[in-house]
Amino acid sequence: MMAGELGAAKERGEPLAGLYAAEYPIYARFGFGPAAESASWHLDARAARWSRELPGTVEIVDLPRALEEAPKVYDRVRALTPGAVDRPAWSWERGLGLVPREGESVPKDALTALCRDEDGEAVGYVRYKFGEERWIHQRPDNVVEALDLFAVDVEYEARLWKFLADHDWVGEVVAKELRRSDELWRELLVDRRAAWSDEHWEGEWVRVLDPAAALGARRYEVPGRIVLRITDKDGYADGTFALDGGPDGASCGPTAESPEVTLPATVLASIYLGGFSAARYAALGLLDEHRPGAAARLAAMFHTAIAPWSPTGY
Repeated sequence: MMAGELGAAKERGEPLAGLYAAEYPIYARFGFGPAAESASWHLDARAARWSRELPGTVEIVDLPRALEEAPKVYDRVRALTPGAVDRPAWSWERGLGLVPREGESVPKDALTALCRDEDGEAVGYVRYKFGEERWIHQRPDNVVEALDLFAVDVEYEARLWKFLADHDWVGEVVAKELRRSDELWRELLVDRRAAWSDEHWEGEWVRVLDPAAALGARRYEVPGRIVLRITDKDGYADGTFALDGGPDGASCGPTAESPEVTLPATVLASIYLGGFSAARYAALGLLDEHRPGAAARLAAMFHTAIAPWSPTGY
């Protein structure tokens, strides 16, 4: 089944395949590698104090308004975020419960809100729900869960977390799925220990099918040139390729030059989005360096200032 799917994708000219893995051991044998980490996040609502005034206003909106404006915000976030994938109209409709899939449970009591800038433009979105009412020592200690939360920059994202934490009777805000392993808004808290993460896992997996197209399609914050020997038992990515890239784009193609680094397709997949470093795999003995400093150069080229993250599972 997997061979058929990957072969068909290769024939269509798709340079990559991607997925969220249910179990870790399954997909490496098909050439996939973990490419981005995910985590669950918690915020102590009563301890949350912010180091500066956060911009934006938050407005609770109905589903038609959310469906009209939230996708535009998402597209802006996706353009800025390595690893973020498209969220088509049917996915929005299903996620909002407008067209539920048979057998799928969608929270019917969830609320939606938009964060707007000073000009009234939507710059952030959250869909959330309240947990069951609970009291501890005669004090309300309820949980509000962020089901979907994103914004065009970290201050607006923090503003949405503040909005959730400011609700009466709320003791904790949680985001259980599809969050970054490192959330920058945490640094805007007076006490960053008021927020913490758990349930870390490698969320997004990638499989490179066409190295020349895939490596040539991305940008590299540190410019450089490197020759890679990619080994792939299934043949999709096997070969030697010269990559020349920088912030404005890249070119990549087969070459007869001697490789500077040899790495398997699984490792190429893991470093592709910038979530894992080539130096990490060099230290583990999972890639071979044929020229001193080549692994460090590869790590610097592939690193991204923003950690890869996909707010949409697939």
